[in-house]
Amino acid sequence: MAKKETDQTADLKPGQEQAIMVKIVSNGTAQGTKIVDINTGKELQGVVSVRWGVDAKNQLGICSVDLVNVPVDLKTAAQVRKHEMPQTPKPKGN
Repeated sequence: MAKKETDQTADLKPGQEQAIMVKIVSNGTAQGTKIVDINTGKELQGVVSVRWGVDAKNQLGICSVDLVNVPVDLKTAAQVRKHEMPQTPKPKGN
């Protein structure tokens, strides 16, 4: 895919999120395919694959874009449970 020197996260501060709308432009080849941020017109960087198809049963268009080297700051809820490890028997004769 074609590459340009752009950075979609340059204006974001740590912890900020940004949702974007994208446009896929392609001539049918990997080199002629680019994913563009509709609002900025800038090409997304780090795209390694794009898949687009139609779910015949639900009649929905589905698109997925895989990116590499994406900076993240993840936070999640978690449940913590304490587990006791069984005691290892000591060898006899010591």
